[in-house]
Amino acid sequence: MDNSVFEDIKESLRSSIFEIREMCHELYPVIVEDLGLEKSLHSLKRKCQTNLNVTIEIDYNTNLRVIPASLSLQVFQMIKELVYNAIKHSSSKKVFVSVLETNNLLNIKVKDHGIGFKVPNRLSELSQDNHLGLIAIQKRVNQLKGTLDIQSEPGAGTCVSITLPMSEDGKDEN
Repeated sequence: MDNSVFEDIKESLRSSIFEIREMCHELYPVIVEDLGLEKSLHSLKRKCQTNLNVTIEIDYNTNLRVIPASLSLQVFQMIKELVYNAIKHSSSKKVFVSVLETNNLLNIKVKDHGIGFKVPNRLSELSQDNHLGLIAIQKRVNQLKGTLDIQSEPGAGTCVSITLPMSEDGKDEN
């Protein structure tokens, strides 16, 4: 076999392995378990700012409450989907992410100042255009017994708010 063909095949395999690893990390982001939600969000911020040239502003305050790992993972995946939606659909170069704990509730907000959209009466209507991200988020929120609110109008940006109950086993850090 020609050496250059061998090198091409080897490089192609390396590239495929890298892509498979990236997909696995997307499906189950180990970083959340290792570093926690706040640091994972800052890692997502760096990745978006570096690779996508979008500014992400984060406001994170859980009053020293430790968010259970299972909830952190769900919240991270929802925020990541909302941030990527904002980047992909809004044409906004800045996204604001807020995670605040008040009265045993976790309040999450992802906001952009982009082009906005007309929010349908039922989110299931979005599936007609293959916009499944918000539908998946709604299902997660329902499973976690939370609420989802989407505020958007064409030309006025979008603000997605999620409120989730925190379990009683989340303890203070100190």
